Amino acid sequence: VEVHPLGIGDREDPARLVFDGSDGDAVDLTISDFGDKFKMVMYEVEGKKPAEAAPKLPVARQLWTPKAGFYEGVQKWIENGGGHHTVFSFAVTAEQIEDFAKMAGIEVVKI
Repeated sequence: VEVHPLGIGDREDPARLVFDGSDGDAVDLTISDFGDKFKMVMYEVEGKKPAEAAPKLPVARQLWTPKAGFYEGVQKWIENGGGHHTVFSFAVTAEQIEDFAKMAGIEVVKI
C-alpha cells in the first residue's frame, strides 16, 4: 500500500494498492444500473504483465486483451453498457460469474 498525491478534487492523498499484474487466463466484468435492472457485462481475457516498469503510475498495473478480440470486445462492451470501473480476476471463472448472476437475478452478457 502506497500513498501518493491525488492532485484533483481537493481531497486527502489516497492509499492505493500498487503492484504489477500477471500473465494468464482471467475474466473482466462490470455491473451497470439501468434503473429497473442491473446488468453484468463480462468477457474472458488474456492477462499480460506490463512490458515496461511504470514507477510513476501508482495503481495496480495489469494489461489484458479480450479473447473475443480487441475491436469486437470493445464494441460489444460499449453496446451492452459496460462501465469503466471493472473487476478483474485470475481466480474466478466465467461459469462461476454466470452462476452467481443467475442466483442474484442479474442479467449477464458474456462477450
